[in-house]
Amino acid sequence: MHATLRRDALVGASLLLVLLLVPVLFPQPALRDFLIYVMAYGLLALSLNLLIGLTGLVAFGLLMQSGHVSIPAALLLAVLSSALLALAIGAVCVRLKDIYFSFITLAFQMFLHSIIITWVGLTGGDQGLQGGIPRPPFWGVDLSNPRALYATCAVLFVVCIAIMRQVWCSPFGNALRMIRDNPA
Repeated sequence: MHATLRRDALVGASLLLVLLLVPVLFPQPALRDFLIYVMAYGLLALSLNLLIGLTGLVAFGLLMQSGHVSIPAALLLAVLSSALLALAIGAVCVRLKDIYFSFITLAFQMFLHSIIITWVGLTGGDQGLQGGIPRPPFWGVDLSNPRALYATCAVLFVVCIAIMRQVWCSPFGNALRMIRDNPA
């Protein structure tokens, strides 16, 4: 095993162990719920770093892809709808660069935000959906159990960080850096 890969695996395993031990040492439900949000927003920040840090593209519409599908339970539908939305917006933004690219993605994000906030009957507005929408099982894990939900989030968080690290160090990551360094 390559030394860097071994080190990354050790860091990932250590992070997972710490994340799984926190609710055992501090069993307060509020802390567990807070850490779930921290992991979710941490992954969002990592994806933003991949987009801005690696490619140099300041796209304010990233939250649009993550937030417009928080209601449906179907993961496949979430991926497909995000891809279709990105394709539609990308078709408009593909020829823009610099500040114009940033502004058009911000405009799209603000447009979707206004739809979500004003269409209260469908989205619940800024409060989101209320009521008894059951959480479906995820790979056989009952996500209605708070401890199982936390453990699943912790595992997915560490796996996504590892994938992001591999993308960062891969030839594809180098290609993204080339986009940033030579935008023409």
